[in-house]
Amino acid sequence: MNIDRFSPLIQRSTLLLSLLAGSLVLTACGGGSDNKSSASSSSSSVSSSIRSSFSSASVPANGSGDWPSVKVEAQNPKQLTFQWSAVDGATYYKLFKHDKAVGGVTQVGGNLTTTQATDEIGVHVHDWVNNYYYVEACDAADVCSEKSDLTFTATEMIKAIGYLKASNGESFDSFGWSIAISADGKTLAVGAPAEDSKAVGANGDQTNNDSTNAGAVYIFVKENGIWVQEAYLKASNTEQPNLNSNRVLPNDRFGYKVALSDDGNTLAVSALLEDSISNGVNCNQDNYEQRIYNSSDPAQSVFAAVENNTGAVYVFTRANKEWTQDAYVKSVTYFKELRFGETLALSGDGKTLAIGATSDSLAMSGVIAYQASSQPECIVYYPSSSSSSVSSSSVSSSSISSSSASSVSSTSSYKGGTASGAVQILVRKENGWMQQALLKNSNAEQGDAFGTSIALSTDGNTIVVGAIGEDSQAKGINGNQADNSCYYPDGDQYVLDLACEDAYFERYGINNGAAYVFTRANNIWTQEAYLKPATTFFNTLFGSSVDISGDGNTLVVGANGDTTDSVDTSNRDTIDKTKVQEVAKQVGSGSAYVFGRSGTTWSQQAYLKPSTITLAGEFGGDVSVSHDGNTIAVGSYREASNSKGINGDQGDASAESAGAVFVFTRTNSVWTQQSYVKASNAEKNDRFGLSVDLSGDGKTLAVGAHRESGRGYSSASSTSSQSSSSTSSLADGELDQNDNSAEVSGAVYLF
Repeated sequence: MNIDRFSPLIQRSTLLLSLLAGSLVLTACGGGSDNKSSASSSSSSVSSSIRSSFSSASVPANGSGDWPSVKVEAQNPKQLTFQWSAVDGATYYKLFKHDKAVGGVTQVGGNLTTTQATDEIGVHVHDWVNNYYYVEACDAADVCSEKSDLTFTATEMIKAIGYLKASNGESFDSFGWSIAISADGKTLAVGAPAEDSKAVGANGDQTNNDSTNAGAVYIFVKENGIWVQEAYLKASNTEQPNLNSNRVLPNDRFGYKVALSDDGNTLAVSALLEDSISNGVNCNQDNYEQRIYNSSDPAQSVFAAVENNTGAVYVFTRANKEWTQDAYVKSVTYFKELRFGETLALSGDGKTLAIGATSDSLAMSGVIAYQASSQPECIVYYPSSSSSSVSSSSVSSSSISSSSASSVSSTSSYKGGTASGAVQILVRKENGWMQQALLKNSNAEQGDAFGTSIALSTDGNTIVVGAIGEDSQAKGINGNQADNSCYYPDGDQYVLDLACEDAYFERYGINNGAAYVFTRANNIWTQEAYLKPATTFFNTLFGSSVDISGDGNTLVVGANGDTTDSVDTSNRDTIDKTKVQEVAKQVGSGSAYVFGRSGTTWSQQAYLKPSTITLAGEFGGDVSVSHDGNTIAVGSYREASNSKGINGDQGDASAESAGAVFVFTRTNSVWTQQSYVKASNAEKNDRFGLSVDLSGDGKTLAVGAHRESGRGYSSASSTSSQSSSSTSSLADGELDQNDNSAEVSGAVYLF
């Protein structure tokens, strides 16, 4: 079963419309084919990538290591190791680095008494062509008279890219569908929502495949420069096969989204299609069951679990390298097919949790605030004995929890409705997690999909929420939310109807999208801003992704349906049908918008576009911003170049949906593209860039490619019962990135 059908964003195709070849050209062994055979269970974790060689004549050869030559190697991901032979009379050495981005030369680390040194780098922001290193040899009198030759690092670029696989990776697990990295860049959570083990909790049996698409999350940590797998996490209520097969409901999709606190010690995981109908925190985790009555033989009547796909979120905490489940969170509202946990965000301190559900159909707009006295109570919706009759009288198909909210703040008469969407906020207190608020957009209407994307500031007091289905023609900051105009067909044209009266029979999918900023003061949430792009058109999908800086003052909004480069939208009163049809088929080139806040005032700072052209790029499908707001990574998972590594050949279009990531940096309020990032083994249909995440300092970039098909190790890996020490990921040598025998097993790359 293809997990893609569960995402509202990835069934769209786009046309990218600008081209700029990179300065560094790479060639690689192997090719990409989407017709790959499946493989049996394998195990692996992390290694440096060994692929490809440079074809550019401008790339200097590696040094020999015999003084004055210095040899450089990437033996571990994100780490360069330098070696040289001893110099007569030298008592210590100094390693220097010239970084073109910052200018000048700086010493790497302290004085060295050995002939070896390392430098931790951000592969995605390192200038592989122009940066260089050299060593000075110094004597006992502190005279450094000997200087090595300049050493360039470009030959090691591909090997410096980390390549991660699941410890029990198999075909169609979709490892890398979701990722989250801690602020210090040393803890990484990876979701594989189509993994099949029936295990529960931490480090259970990875080899069992009896619970189809139950899902799993893998925790990797960086220890002494080496990335290792620390934990294998499963839901506490993973569906278990039993004597009555009707009670088994597979397909929970645990790991659909993941979110980490800054220190990496708190993790939130969603299971998009979990089926319990309980509400609140740590309530009944069982599936709702109904009795199937056999009229001809009542004794043969059986109980069958009901597939509700309501969704759930699980919170885990880490202490002394051990992970335990801290909370099981359900929506305070119940709707069948709610898919609670479609999006997740966790504050830096791990004490504020935001959970999105675009299918929420609550008929309201504004904010519901909860206090301790208004927390939803756990309800028992069927007896504990499976032999008893089941009463569903306590279950409503669309109801808010039985507890009453302390206050409701509605800014307008908008009524929300079907698929209007919502975001629920929880906070962690001394006695556990509790509901704090339910957020709806101020102009909530049917189909807005509010909650498509969410992001929290470090302190949790600012949240930005995307709503790709919002239809207003407003532009900029705090425009007219009531302008939900639409188009109706008239001959060969679509005609704009501002009142949306004549188009009642065909309100053509506007889906311009919007983003909303909410702030919290004294535990009360209010809407601060309503953000729209400078230009809009059909299916702009503004809000398809969002992220926010640590202080909450810089935010980036992805619009992976943006078409401003491909369709003339200057005359909006009438639009030629052929243009609309073209847009409908090729949603857009995609874009990202950067906004800044001064006080409580927001303004648009930049409009970002990729430097490469390819069909169906989906630029803006996922975005991430560093804590200081100065580095942004934008995913483009349908980008089609077959290049590898950093700043390769962007003009190549031979690998459809291989995917790419574009990194932008800000200097003196000016944004420029820093690098064009590809997988170390880029191939057709891998969808590299569907998920992206930056560390707090922006120097570590994690990228998921959930359709990558590497098999991983052929030998057994880490045991299922790990102690306080992590299990090494490098037991049997390097991972083979040329092996494509495990279709859609997935991979994650570290830069």
